[in-house]
Amino acid sequence: MGNLIIPFLADIRRVWTGAMAAASVASGTVETWDFSAAASTTLTIAVNGAPVQTVTILRTGFAVPTAATAAEVAAQIDAGLSGGGSYALTSGAVAIEADPATPSSRVQVTGGTANAILAFPTSLETQAGYNDLLGGVRAVADSTQTGIQGRREHAVVTVRCQVDRSRWGEQDMSAGGVNEVAEIVLTLDMRELERRGLTRSDGAPRFSRGDRLERIRTIRNVSVEAFPDPQGVRVEKVERAGHGLSLTNPRPNLVYLHCTRDRVAR
Repeated sequence: MGNLIIPFLADIRRVWTGAMAAASVASGTVETWDFSAAASTTLTIAVNGAPVQTVTILRTGFAVPTAATAAEVAAQIDAGLSGGGSYALTSGAVAIEADPATPSSRVQVTGGTANAILAFPTSLETQAGYNDLLGGVRAVADSTQTGIQGRREHAVVTVRCQVDRSRWGEQDMSAGGVNEVAEIVLTLDMRELERRGLTRSDGAPRFSRGDRLERIRTIRNVSVEAFPDPQGVRVEKVERAGHGLSLTNPRPNLVYLHCTRDRVAR
């Protein structure tokens, strides 16, 4: 990299890429249900191959235990389930959904005293095939409901970088008026990405359009600028530049991440 100085750290959340899937299963009965007989009941659920979890449903979690609603049941399952979620369907049933997984996701209700009331099927459900690169909709078994909107993101990745924000906040005249130009360019060291496993088998960096920039800070952990999610500062373009002096293994030295706001002020 020569004399390139990298004085900053960038916190980035990568979005899921490739084939994404969300397996779901719906209860065989619909609201309302009578959960008044016991102080608590249970569901045993396996998600994406992880050990079976026991989710407890409390009688005190219902406004009227003799007439529990789908929304109330789903809220208790959702609060107690790791690796998945639960929501009410417009039919009055309750759905349980595994988090997306590559190449497929799996969910199975294996038993529990609450299942005598809710009647989830106990067969293994799998799902594969939708792409959630830039957002997506949680799969919903009920065709009358559009689902729960939401991005799928990896945990935060912190990388050293140079920061070029000279175009952040400039103004650009166009036929439609004055547009605020919003772009931050992060310069990354390809060798560092290789050492940290942030490159794919073909050598490309593991960053893509839609990744979210959370924060820029100094190497002493002093925050320079933070970008809360509603502001939507995301990677718009990934660019590899320059080949090194190695004749035996030439590959790009630098990676540029062009980060822009989702919506430009007008």
